[in-house]
Amino acid sequence: MEQTAVSPDKESFDTTAAGVSSEVSMLFSSYAEALSESAAADSAQMKELELILEEARKLQSHRREKKANLRQTLESISEQLEA
Repeated sequence: MEQTAVSPDKESFDTTAAGVSSEVSMLFSSYAEALSESAAADSAQMKELELILEEARKLQSHRREKKANLRQTLESISEQLEA
C-alpha cells in the first residue's frame, strides 16, 4: 500500500485555510453579538419612546379638558355679566 506524502504547500494552505476559517468565524460571532446588542438597545429606546408618547397623550388630553372647563367658566361669567 503506497502512502501519499502531503506536500509542504498543501500543508501550508490547509493551515492557512483553517486559520482564516477560524478568523471568519470569530468575526461573524462578533458581528452577531454587535447586532444583538444593537437590537436590544433599539428595543429599549422604543419602549422609552412609547412611554414618553403615552405621557404626552395624557398631558394633551388633560390640557384639552382644562381648556374646555375654562371656556365653560368664561361663558358662564360672560352670561352673568350680560344679565
